[in-house]
Formats: sequence, C-alpha cells, structure tokens
Amino acid sequence: MRVAHLVCLITAISLTMTTTACKKKQAEPSANDPASEARMVGTWEADMSSLRGEALDAMPAEQRAQIMAVLAGGSMTVTFNADGTYSSQNVEPNNQQPYSDSGTWEVLSSVGNVVEFRTTELVDSRGAEELDEEPTTVTLTFNGSDQMTLAGDTDGGGEMTMTLNRR
Repeated sequence: MRVAHLVCLITAISLTMTTTACKKKQAEPSANDPASEARMVGTWEADMSSLRGEALDAMPAEQRAQIMAVLAGGSMTVTFNADGTYSSQNVEPNNQQPYSDSGTWEVLSSVGNVVEFRTTELVDSRGAEELDEEPTTVTLTFNGSDQMTLAGDTDGGGEMTMTLNRR
C-alpha cells in the first residue's frame, strides 16, 4: 500500500473518530451513572500523536513515523454539551482544510471509568454526502478528570485508540 494512500486512510479514520472511527455493535441503553455524563460535558482536544491502531502497528517503523508526522499537522476538538448535543472542529493534516460537524450524543451505559455512548451526526460542513448514515457507538475510558481514551473498531482499519485532553 502506498504511503500517501495509507496517510489518507488513517487521516480520514482519525479525524472522524467522534462519528465514524469507533463503530461497534449497538448496545441497549442501561442504567447510567449520571456522574459519567457530567464528566463528558466540556471541550476535549485530540492528542494526534496518541493515535494507535492495528494498521499502524503492522507498518515498518519508518513508514509509521512518516504517517505520524503527517497526522501531527491535523487537529480535532469536540465539545459535548449538557443538552445532549456535540460539535467538532477539525483540521485535515494533509491539506489543512478545516471542517466541522455536529449532532447529538447519549450515554448508553457506564461502569466505573468506562462509558459507552452513541453519536448521531446531523450537520457536516463539507456537505450532506459526508454525513454518517448510521449512529455510531463509541467506548471511552476516563484516565482521570481531564483525559479520556476513545477505543473501538474502525471501518476496515482494525482496533484504534486515541487520547483526548480536556481544554
């Protein structure tokens, strides 16, 4: 696989993690810990250097370093609002084009520091053709009050994780 093609693939996966990268089997809603929902509310910034995944891990070290250098030029910031809406501001690392998306979120289950939630994308500034057709279920683990790690299976890219820090 050519490096440029792989960079585009990983970039697309990483920058849409809030809506597409962590697809999992949809969980049935269960009793939630209200404190978990409250912990999610706020603005979170992705640490692009924390992106890990099976596709990256399988690459030779030099190729992986090239891709991580390109991803470092991108950004993703997501805000979860208490009213169940979210917004995301992103910059694509390969062309520095900013875009945003927004929608709704709801906690499906929470046990300790692990929260499973669902997002439904309603608006994408790149156009309707970029909207996710299905709601996405994401699992996160709080690593303290100001950091969380998103994890899940990507669309064909295997297991992927990324750390977000509270702004």
